[in-house]
Amino acid sequence: MARVIVALGSSTGDRRRRLDEAVAFLRGVSTGGVRVSTYRETEPMGGVATGRFLNAAAVLHTALGARAFFDACKAHERAAGRDPAAPRWGDRPIDLDLIDFDGRPFRDDAVEIPHPACLQRRFVLEPLLELLPDWVHPTAGIRGRDALDALS
Repeated sequence: MARVIVALGSSTGDRRRRLDEAVAFLRGVSTGGVRVSTYRETEPMGGVATGRFLNAAAVLHTALGARAFFDACKAHERAAGRDPAAPRWGDRPIDLDLIDFDGRPFRDDAVEIPHPACLQRRFVLEPLLELLPDWVHPTAGIRGRDALDALS
């Protein structure tokens, strides 16, 4: 079973309900429970989104491979109303980013794991470190706590 870290975010509609639905989806692809951080309200980045985000992190174990897990997350996003052609930094009903997949790098034409920008995003690191305070980026070897401190 692979341990997976997922960052969750929503900026439109009933953001809390959207995160709750995403957590329910993650429970469905998990081989056990899902640990979820506190939900945090954050400012949008990139200058395109107009709404504030509600963000969280989740840790779970799955029998799926990295690409199959990624594809399942993207299918959930589409089912929840996310337009894959929408602007990259725009508002979205739900966003599920794979931060870490069992400490192993994975890359193909659609996904790169670990997420390439996770060490630069407070809205990812704070909830992740709530769940896994000793997390270390699997390829950079940087402690998440050190990366978060560098953002201050």
